[in-house]
Amino acid sequence: MTLSDLKRFAVRRSVNVRFRIAEDLECVVTSQGIGRIPALKHLPTFHLERELAQVDEFVLEPAGEDPQRRRSRPREMRLRRPELESMVAGV
Repeated sequence: MTLSDLKRFAVRRSVNVRFRIAEDLECVVTSQGIGRIPALKHLPTFHLERELAQVDEFVLEPAGEDPQRRRSRPREMRLRRPELESMVAGV
């Protein structure tokens, strides 16, 4: 699973995908297909594609969900790499 595969999945499923990377940072692939690292304050010392290859746990959350509806549905879903890879392969 590559970063571009994950971006395509996030766009088609309208989800944000979160995962932890180097230096205890969190990366978010948004439903617009943009990879962001909100806490990054300087030039990265890592390559995001390589970091993604080492990640084993992901969090999927609906993008742009109405706060009133949020209470009735699960907000996020935690997945291991094999589970997410099978979902990404089906897109």
